[in-house]
Amino acid sequence: MKWFGKNIILISVSLFLAAAAFAAQATEEGDFLFARKAFRDGFYDLAGERLESILRNYPNTPRIYEAHSLLGRSYLRQNNLPRALYEFEVDLNAPAGSDSQDEALYWL
Repeated sequence: MKWFGKNIILISVSLFLAAAAFAAQATEEGDFLFARKAFRDGFYDLAGERLESILRNYPNTPRIYEAHSLLGRSYLRQNNLPRALYEFEVDLNAPAGSDSQDEALYWL
C-alpha cells in the first residue's frame, strides 16, 4: 500500500508540473487574440503591453503590421500621439501592397 501511495503522489506531481509547463508556454496566436480582444474591450493599456510583448517576442510574426496598427491605435486612444505616430509610420514603411498602409494613412 505504501508503494501505491508514493506512486500516486509521484504521478500527480509529474502531471502538475507538465500542466504548469504547458500553460506557461504562450502561443503567438493566443497572445495576439488576447491583445486584440483587450483592445476591442477598451483595455488599451493592457492591449498595448501585450502587443509590445508580441513584437518583442515574435519579431518575424506574419501579423507584425497588424500588431503595429493596433498598438498605434491603442496609443492614440491613450492620447500618446508621438508613440502612435511612430507605430503608424512603421506601417507606412511596410512593403508595397501591404494592407496596413491604407489603414495607417486613415489613422494618421
